[in-house]
Amino acid sequence: MSGSLTFATGDSLTVSLGAATVTAAYTQILVTKWTDPVSGTVNALKAGSDNCNLITDSGGTDLGLWNGTNVRDSTVSIPFAGWAALAVTKAAGTATGRAHKYDWATGAWTHGAMSGTSANVTVTTSWIIGTGIFAGNVAAFSVGKSALADATFDALTNVTWQGIRALALEENWRLDGSGSFNGTGTSTQSAISGTSHSTDEPPGFWGTPDVIMPDRVS
Repeated sequence: MSGSLTFATGDSLTVSLGAATVTAAYTQILVTKWTDPVSGTVNALKAGSDNCNLITDSGGTDLGLWNGTNVRDSTVSIPFAGWAALAVTKAAGTATGRAHKYDWATGAWTHGAMSGTSANVTVTTSWIIGTGIFAGNVAAFSVGKSALADATFDALTNVTWQGIRALALEENWRLDGSGSFNGTGTSTQSAISGTSHSTDEPPGFWGTPDVIMPDRVS
């Protein structure tokens, strides 16, 4: 089953940390059609410890990072109502995070620095999609314990599920069905509230199904 998972305001999906036990550097990727632009910060992909969150920035239009103490803004805009792969990264130590966006409408990546530094964090308990007033569709998300470089993202000239998995992040979740969702590592679903399956999906993201030709009849 392909497609994506639809989140209405108030819906959420919680998964265990699995292998994505972040303690310093990290990468978070969210493949989403974010359909609810609002002013102010909105959590889309949130750490259970609330200290390592992919968010809208304080203006509500660009990609941001919540580090547990401060909102870090970027100038990388979120293409609301269009499919995008949104990512935030931070190197180990006290470092300036980076924002990354692949926009299916343009077929290009955009990168930018966050507005300030963030210290190391230890993520506890879980990863959560769709907290508070987030609304939209999510096809997949990934979390890893290293900070991917801009060039690594740029090498994904055709963003697909297979391409994201090839980045070798610790956990990847595909949300193209309904019911129970598990990561590619050891993460398992902890809770789900609301949500529904949608046939809407990023163009080409799930790949082209194999076509089985019949044997020739002589």
